Amino acid sequence: MNNLNDGRIFFSGFVLGAFTFILLLHMTKPEPQQPDAPKSNFEVVDTYKGCEVVRWGNGFADYKYFLHCSK
Repeated sequence: MNNLNDGRIFFSGFVLGAFTFILLLHMTKPEPQQPDAPKSNFEVVDTYKGCEVVRWGNGFADYKYFLHCSK
């Protein structure tokens, strides 16, 4: 009889401890971070005769240059 009672107490303590652990993990879960604004692939690098020289890159060592005139 005593072994059965000890088993119930152990099981109850184990369940209570597991529940407390899971509850603490859930409460301390970090907030999801807001995604950063997408980085633009365009960058103004110079001016030429009143126009902006715009560099476009695809993330590798491949760049293309354009003139952007607001006239």
